[in-house]
Amino acid sequence: MSQLERLATSLLKIAEQIDNSSAKLNQQMLKWKLSKEANTPAGHAKVIKMQENSNLLIKASLHLRHAANELKQIKE
Repeated sequence: MSQLERLATSLLKIAEQIDNSSAKLNQQMLKWKLSKEANTPAGHAKVIKMQENSNLLIKASLHLRHAANELKQIKE
């Protein structure tokens, strides 16, 4: 396996870990939304921050997957 292939594989593994973290964060966010504290201004702000963090994780995963695909194309 070439260095580019190993790097692409590593990037995909990291992206998968990020996806798992994002899924866990989304589960926590759903639980939080159902709590009484979520109906307070501070609780609402926390939900918004959790959503922003989830979106950043998703974007990071997509960028890593794109980079891995680019590396695979360089090899070909």
